[in-house]
Amino acid sequence: MREQSEYAKAAAAIRAELKKLFPTTKFSVRSCGFSMGDEVSISWTDGPLNKVVKTIVSKYQYGNFNSMEDFYENTNRREDIPQSKYVNTSRHLSNAKLTYLVEKWNESWADDWQIEIKNQPYIDGIYPEWKTRPNQYRSPMCCLLELEEKLAAQSSPEVQKAVDSVAIEDEERRRKEA
Repeated sequence: MREQSEYAKAAAAIRAELKKLFPTTKFSVRSCGFSMGDEVSISWTDGPLNKVVKTIVSKYQYGNFNSMEDFYENTNRREDIPQSKYVNTSRHLSNAKLTYLVEKWNESWADDWQIEIKNQPYIDGIYPEWKTRPNQYRSPMCCLLELEEKLAAQSSPEVQKAVDSVAIEDEERRRKEA
């Protein structure tokens, strides 16, 4: 029987950890190898915020690409868990969640900051657009994601507790290694 690659083991470990922390969210965790590297890609719809999942899975990536000097730095190598060269996260919003965020936004802001929902042709989806052009160059989607982050911080202390516990574990591990 063929032994599993390190990045496939990392994908399995990520899948298990996310399932334990967020049992109601369905995550797609895929791994692949390519010339001079490998990757684990994680995607899901709604559920926890992207930054929460990134915080949890960052320990499975053993370094970062330094684009200023054009090389990969092994800055997070760990022997106690399987790791991959790249770990990418991608969170999608359902139409229902996007509509909810637009309604919340429009309740909070004056008429000149209203967002409306537009249908996206050729695909099953919607997207937000400024109803009236505000005097700033920010996309409405960025504004909606910031609003969602604020709402999540107010309403889900258990998610913050999970993220804090991961950060504490990592800090303790770094102290032991030093």
